[in-house]
Amino acid sequence: MKRVIALIPVAALLVSAACASAPRLPPKESPDEVQLYDPQAGHYPEPGYKTIGPVKVEMPLGTSVPDLLLKLREEAAKLGADAVILQRVRTSTEGAVTFDMNRQDLMIAEGLAIYYPRPETQTQTETQP
Repeated sequence: MKRVIALIPVAALLVSAACASAPRLPPKESPDEVQLYDPQAGHYPEPGYKTIGPVKVEMPLGTSVPDLLLKLREEAAKLGADAVILQRVRTSTEGAVTFDMNRQDLMIAEGLAIYYPRPETQTQTETQP
């Protein structure tokens, strides 16, 4: 039991380090500034991108896929992403067998928010001969 308690601070440190490594970018003003790449449709991002992290949205069942993907781009825009790589679109009932009458059926979109690092501006000393 003492070993488990001793490992809790280590686990918390690892989680906080992982969160600290995610870049803090200014949010985009509009989801129109966020590209959507769908590898299933043959659309891939240009090389050189960096990962911000996963994004996921849930909307009521019956929501159109374009509206769902717009919401995904909105969430990525809040993170300052330049693009989202679409990973999955599904329903919450996909593969489920249940008789829960209180369950809310949802449309779910998941993706990976990415950004392209900006080239660093040259300093005065670098540009002078």
